[in-house]
Amino acid sequence: MPPVRHRYAFLDALRGFAVAGIIFVNIPDITRLGWDGEELPGPEAVLSVFHYFVSGRFVPIFVFLFGASMVFMRESARCRGCSPWAVLARRLVALLAIGALHQIAYPGEVLIMYAVAGLIMLPAIILIPGRLQLLGGLVATVAVFTLKGGGLASIPTLMLLGAGAVSCGWIEKLERGDKSVKVTAASALAATVAGYWWQTTQPGDPRFTLAGGATGGIMAVLYITLLSLMWQTQAKGILQALFTPLGRAAFTCYLTATMIVVPVGKIFHFSVCGDLRVAVVLGAAILIAQNIFMRFWFKRFTYGPLEYPWRAITWFGVPFRSAKNTEPLQG
Repeated sequence: MPPVRHRYAFLDALRGFAVAGIIFVNIPDITRLGWDGEELPGPEAVLSVFHYFVSGRFVPIFVFLFGASMVFMRESARCRGCSPWAVLARRLVALLAIGALHQIAYPGEVLIMYAVAGLIMLPAIILIPGRLQLLGGLVATVAVFTLKGGGLASIPTLMLLGAGAVSCGWIEKLERGDKSVKVTAASALAATVAGYWWQTTQPGDPRFTLAGGATGGIMAVLYITLLSLMWQTQAKGILQALFTPLGRAAFTCYLTATMIVVPVGKIFHFSVCGDLRVAVVLGAAILIAQNIFMRFWFKRFTYGPLEYPWRAITWFGVPFRSAKNTEPLQG
C-alpha cells in the first residue's frame, strides 16, 4: 500500500465515538458502582440501554482501529526510512509500561492486553500481505465472536482485521460511505435484531454472555457503518463537533478519564450507590470537559497532550509542533 501522508477524518470521529462509549462502560467498573451497597441499579430502562446499546459495543471498534493504526505506523516508518519492527516495538512496549501504571488506578484495564496482543501480532502486521490479513482477520473474528462472544481472544483477531482493512482499502470505503457500506449496514441491522432476541435469552451484563458478546460484535459493525453513512450527510458537522476532538486525543481522553473518575467515585461513594444514572452524568460531564479542552488544545498543537510523549518514545523524539500550517499524520 502507498504511504499514508494524511489523516482520515472519519477515523478520528469514529475513534472519538468509541472512546466516548468506553468511558461510559468503564465508570461503573472503575468506581465499583454499587459493589458495597444494596441499592438497585436505577431505572430498568437505564440498565437496558447499557446492556443493549453500550456494553461490549465499543471496545471492538477501538481494537479494530488499534490494528489499523499499526499499519499506519508501519507505513510511516518505511516512509521515514526507519525499521517498522523497531518503531512498532517501541510503541507497544511504551504502551505496556503505561498500561502497567494505569493498572494501579484501574485494575483489569485493557492497555496491557492491547500491548501484549500487538507484540504477538507484530510479525503478522509487518510481514503478511494485506489480503491475507483481511481474510484471516475476518474469519478469525467471526469465529471468536460466534464461539466465545468475543472477549480477550478477539483482541488479536480484531487487530488483524483492522490492519487488513487499511491495506485493502476498506478505510477509504468507510470515508466515502459507498455501496458496500450500505449493504453491510443493512446486513448488520438484520443480524442485530436477531442478536437482540438471542440476548434476551441470556440476561445480564452482555460482556459476560455468549449472546451479549456476539451481538456486541455485530452492533460494532452496525455502529461503524451507520456513522460512515451519516458522515456523507449534513450530520457530518455534528459528528465532527462531538467526536473528532476526542478521537484525535483518544489516548489522552482514555487515561485522563480514569484520573477524574477514581477520586470522584471515592468522594461521592459510588461503591455504595447502585444507580447507573450517576455514571451516565459523570461520563457526560467528563466528555464535555474533554471536548472543550481539546478544542482549545488543537488550536495550538498538532497532537493530544499524552500523545506527544508516546510519539516521542515511538519515534525517538517528536517536537511539540504548533498546529498552524501542520496537518497531523495518521501515523
